Amino acid sequence: MSFHIKGDDVRELAEQLQKLAGQPSMADAIRLALRNEIARRRSTQSIVDKVAELQRSVQADFGGHKVEFDMKEFWDQDEDN
Repeated sequence: MSFHIKGDDVRELAEQLQKLAGQPSMADAIRLALRNEIARRRSTQSIVDKVAELQRSVQADFGGHKVEFDMKEFWDQDEDN
């Protein structure tokens, strides 16, 4: 299956990628770009998933330590000074 690249900017991008990636043809460069984009989108975590993963990691590292902090006492001490 062949296709025609319309637009000078698209052709220029394909040529740049072909050279940078050392691909033998523009078709190979486009194939590489499409595969990489599909893989990137499939592996991309949502920000919610990333935050949840970070929270689990922090919980695992520091979860057993409850910090007791009395904000009222803190502010009352500040007013005394």
